[in-house]
Amino acid sequence: MAKNSRAKGARNERAWASLCRSEGYTLTTRGCQFAGGPDSPDIRTGDPELEKLHFEVKSGKRIDVWGAIAQAERDKAVGKLSVCPLHRDYFDWIVAMPHQDWFKILRGDHLK
Repeated sequence: MAKNSRAKGARNERAWASLCRSEGYTLTTRGCQFAGGPDSPDIRTGDPELEKLHFEVKSGKRIDVWGAIAQAERDKAVGKLSVCPLHRDYFDWIVAMPHQDWFKILRGDHLK
């Protein structure tokens, strides 16, 4: 991965963490990246509403949404739900996730 690409990824991970904090999830920070997997998530949080979510932050002009979801599924720890915040320049953030995880969030299963 090119240096500029890594820097852009880190910048957008910090931007997503900042957005979470501005929405009241004050314990949200960018994770420490050294390799993919449950031990190095893009986003770390101690907020109870978010701590069972695994975030895979992506940005760019042509985001591979399915690839992002597959990576989140592959990297998440057992019991976590996959969430992919996606950002494109000059557009608002959007979030993609498997439908099973969406319905678990709607039911509040991730808070139990």
